[in-house]
Amino acid sequence: MQRRTIQRLSLALFVITILWGLFTVFIYYGIPVHGRVLMNGEAFKAVESGCDSTAFFCRGAHALLPSIAHTFHRLRPFFGYALLSLMFYGIFLAWQCVKTGYAPKRFQWRPRTIAGLFLGSTWLLFTVLTNANYSQGGESSVSIRRVVEPHPEIYRNVGEEGMAELKTNFNRLLEKNCLTLKRHLRPDAREFTLKNSCMQMTFFQKAGAQIIFLGLLILTFLTTGRWLLHLLRFRLNRVFIEAVMSFGLGACAWMMILWVLAVAHLFKQPVGWIAIFIVLAGGYKHARYWLLTFWEHRWETQRSWKSPLLLVGWILLTLCAVNFLTVLRPFPIGWDDIGSYLNRPRLLSSYGSFIYNMAPFQWEYLTSLGFMLYGYDSIVGSTTAMMINWLAGPFAFLVVIATVQIFLGGGTGLIAGLLYYLLPMVGHFSFADMKTDNAVFALQAISIFTLLCALFLRTKDEEDGERHVEEQELEQSSGKKCWLQCVDWQWFLLAGIFCGFAFGTKPTAIMTAFTLGMMTLGTLLHPSAAIGVAALTIPVYIKTGALNIVAVLERVGWGDLSMNAVLYGSFIVGIVCLAYAVSRAKDKMQHALQATALLAIGFLAAVAPWIAHNNVLKKDVGLHLFAPNQLSPVFDTDGSLTSPAYEVPIRKLPPELQIDKSHPTCNATAREEELGRYWGFRQGWGHYITLPWRSVMNLDSAGYYVTTNPSLLLFPLLLLLPAFWLPVSRWLRWLTAGSIFLTVQWIFLANGVPWYGIAMFLGPIVALEVMILKAPDRQNRIALSILVALGILSCICMRMWQFDQQRNLLEFPMGKASAATMRERTIPHYNNIRDVVMERHESIADRPYLYRIGTFIPYFIPKNLEVIGMEDHQVDFFNCLHQERNNQLTLKRLKALGFNSIIFDTNTATIERNPNGTLHKKVETFVNFLNDTSLNLQVLINDPGAGVVYIIIP
Repeated sequence: MQRRTIQRLSLALFVITILWGLFTVFIYYGIPVHGRVLMNGEAFKAVESGCDSTAFFCRGAHALLPSIAHTFHRLRPFFGYALLSLMFYGIFLAWQCVKTGYAPKRFQWRPRTIAGLFLGSTWLLFTVLTNANYSQGGESSVSIRRVVEPHPEIYRNVGEEGMAELKTNFNRLLEKNCLTLKRHLRPDAREFTLKNSCMQMTFFQKAGAQIIFLGLLILTFLTTGRWLLHLLRFRLNRVFIEAVMSFGLGACAWMMILWVLAVAHLFKQPVGWIAIFIVLAGGYKHARYWLLTFWEHRWETQRSWKSPLLLVGWILLTLCAVNFLTVLRPFPIGWDDIGSYLNRPRLLSSYGSFIYNMAPFQWEYLTSLGFMLYGYDSIVGSTTAMMINWLAGPFAFLVVIATVQIFLGGGTGLIAGLLYYLLPMVGHFSFADMKTDNAVFALQAISIFTLLCALFLRTKDEEDGERHVEEQELEQSSGKKCWLQCVDWQWFLLAGIFCGFAFGTKPTAIMTAFTLGMMTLGTLLHPSAAIGVAALTIPVYIKTGALNIVAVLERVGWGDLSMNAVLYGSFIVGIVCLAYAVSRAKDKMQHALQATALLAIGFLAAVAPWIAHNNVLKKDVGLHLFAPNQLSPVFDTDGSLTSPAYEVPIRKLPPELQIDKSHPTCNATAREEELGRYWGFRQGWGHYITLPWRSVMNLDSAGYYVTTNPSLLLFPLLLLLPAFWLPVSRWLRWLTAGSIFLTVQWIFLANGVPWYGIAMFLGPIVALEVMILKAPDRQNRIALSILVALGILSCICMRMWQFDQQRNLLEFPMGKASAATMRERTIPHYNNIRDVVMERHESIADRPYLYRIGTFIPYFIPKNLEVIGMEDHQVDFFNCLHQERNNQLTLKRLKALGFNSIIFDTNTATIERNPNGTLHKKVETFVNFLNDTSLNLQVLINDPGAGVVYIIIP
């Protein structure tokens, strides 16, 4: 690249970074839903009065400084931690100066040092946060250690059972001598302070148990993974990369091991512990290797003592520790994890054998270890299950760090790792809703990382490389075909395996599978091959039903264009592009086919066993991605159901109660209500083209779980980075191409749900770090750093907002509140509902089922596949059943189908913005049915504040 070109690109990068960067930051800070979190009430009102509600740029310009100030205000509980950390760092620097005579310009690290820093950070955070004061109600500040003796006049809006549990918890603390009397609030109510000694003891018991188990689990995964890598004759000369690969492969292997145990009806506590022991004993030399590595391995980073990257690493470590503390709780609190991601693993442990909704090799098998090893109703088991999902977060950002380090060298990757882990959306399932999306990202990211290594990394030393070339030349001269010698075959095979396990965990990972193929053929053949692969994915998506091309064409105004035209047109374009690529690179064809075949073999090895098992269960041959549900009832409401090939409980309506499935009320609207809220209902190409912008800015949907970072919008500026166009950055160009392809797939397939395309974040966050580290001059580096820092500050402020909402969760690890107390304060009725539901399931043989609309009750009901007959989240089933709007007739149908009770989430309609929308109307009809006194329905629990209604059907 010529010097003048570099200068022009550098100037363009600086100017456009300033203009585009400030524009995006101001718009982001000016969005009202962001401002309500990023500013205090007074500042928000000032911005409201100064700018119109749609003048986002004006609002953002006025909101930026108040938002930064409010971020530091929210961080006040952490100031003590920051000062103590700074003090300890100062002591370390002073000791180094005394020891060597100068301030350190490089740092030496060990794995045990990092682990020690994490443990120390966790303990220090716990100690500081539990001794801090927090604003509460009308009082200026209240200590979290404050304990008030339970009394109805003080604990208002607490039921009788809740008050009894509060008193039990209070008496427990008194008996343990953990309370110090502070004052009398009234003659029969006293205020106490929880003793630090009791808090520390409880913390070490609860946190220590989790740390020990996670350490054992990590060692098991590392041992298993390295064992398998050696079986593949795969050697890595960098310990960090070897650790990431071993952990990933070991986790995948354990998903398969636990799946086999479930299929064999051996998913029992003793078997789980024995399996762990067998692996550690059988792989003793690998376990010993990792233990010695943890204790003895060391590496150096060439960083000054005042390097900003040290601050970045400290923030990342602190964030990890804060999330760990938040997850130390007795039960999950999120909607999705209670309803699905933790419910299914817990359900698996209650059955002790295979269940249909755990058909693939998926991360939830690892989650289930908590319940398997500690028991279905164990508090430790629940916490452990959540901690395993928390572990997926560090795994994810370590993969990100590895991706940067392998190409940019040691000491890098921290910025990209922090950018990922600090995304509010990622944080939501790192400490709140403990889903498996971090695991999905990690498995997809490590598959992309592995492919990049296969395509661009020289893994052999010079001597091996020269011998490799000599062998190729010898084979070509003798006319022999070369097979595995022509490629580092293990890399490609492992990339396919990781992607296959990501697909098993969440089917949306298929987008990454096609991206791997696109990057492989585009790199090894010709860029036109990448276009060909991208075009050929369209007919695949259309034929499998993943892409509703008719809906797309209608939305963009091309309804007159047939689906076949798109299907055949894209197919022809794909074939032509691939043919052109082959013609341009005939000599590379064999290598490309080998690599693609290895990718496919690895992917199939990860998915074929469970698909074959699904075929056996369904007694059919086909591409069955889902296993049959042979436990839950199937409802035949119109007499049209034919008996399936496999056994399943069937409930039929008698002829006089059968419904008309062609009735308008039977047209389901749940999908539009659920998914339409994420990306809106715009028309035209603008709906798709502007979706990434709208998603980052939260213009269609708002909430912590869909919030990202405005810095992501700097990604296109990578094209102006001179280093991007150097030969050494070929890996980055193909990662960028893959990220763009992933984003395009997400735009058309994912309905705007950001975590469905979570792998697309890998490219932008890596690119942002590359842009900072490889900036062509100082002014570009400063501009990019400031803009990225503003994005990070917005994420930190949102994280602190969540901390304010959830700081009461600290009461469990500090011993202030027992598990039962937390339950009564969070989900006060669920234990009572569970008891009634289970009793009625066993005693009413002809009507054993619970009818569920919303709520996360399944998590609390063992073997609930047989207990909950219907999960009608958006009331579609009831709306069809109630088509005549005849309450008595509908009640007869519910009884005939076997329902004895109904549980209803009173917040069901809130996911729909339009108060006159279809969901609101269905819910209104259902509520009117429940309120019909002539039905003699018995309302056992009606608590709108807790969002739950439980009704007995007589």
